[in-house]
This record gives sequence, structure tokens and C-alpha cells, in this order.
Amino acid sequence: MNRKLAWLYALSSLHTKVFGQIDLQLNMHGLVFPEFLLMQQLFDAPNHCMKRIDLAARLGMNAPKIMRTLAPMEKIGLVQNEKNPHNASGTLVTLTKAGCRVFEETLETVEQSANRLLDPLGRHEIEAFLTLVDEIH
Repeated sequence: MNRKLAWLYALSSLHTKVFGQIDLQLNMHGLVFPEFLLMQQLFDAPNHCMKRIDLAARLGMNAPKIMRTLAPMEKIGLVQNEKNPHNASGTLVTLTKAGCRVFEETLETVEQSANRLLDPLGRHEIEAFLTLVDEIH
């Protein structure tokens, strides 16, 4: 097998393992990792609010995918969609107070999971991996 293809298979397998384990922990909070990432983007944004199109771009999602991700989160009160008063064609997404609380609770869970999963690696290996990701990205 081509080494580059083997690398892609290994990366896919690693992704499945890592995010499967994180999702198991996030399920306690009723979330999965893509929802957590979305909440993190909103939590870090000014006023916990972003244009939906910008949020999608930051997460590497297209319009239908971001809408499918947001819909159940809006239904349970974690986010709120509203018309952009400065741009009639855009929609703003805001992390609600309940969403901020849930994000802060889940952040600790995700940090604990990351520590557990990456404990076998040293700082040098983690930095080397992040450098590799930056080069590919």
C-alpha cells in the first residue's frame, strides 16, 4: 500500500478512536464533539454571537450542515438564531446563557478526555503533530 494512503487510513482510524471516546464523555451532557466545537466558537466570539456563514466557515461546514447542527441545539435552548439587523440576508447565531453554562461544564469534560488520551505523548510529539497539521492545512 502507498505510504501516503496508509497515513490517511491511520489518521481516519485515529480520528474515529479519539472522537468516539470524547463523544462518549460528551454524551453525559447531551452533546457530540462537533456541537462542542460550535459552542466554543460562539463562546469565544464577542457577545457570544457570530454570523452563521462565518461560524460555518470556521468549522469547515457548508450551509446545510451548519443548519443541521444548529437545529437541535436551538430546540433545547443552547443557541438562538436571529436576523442580522445590519444585513438582511444574514443570520446571527448566539450562544444563550444556558449554552454558556453547558459549554463551561463540557469544557472540563473535554479537557479531561484530551489529557487522558494524550498522556502517552510527550510535549515534543504533540508539538510535532501540530506542526504537521499546520503544514497540511
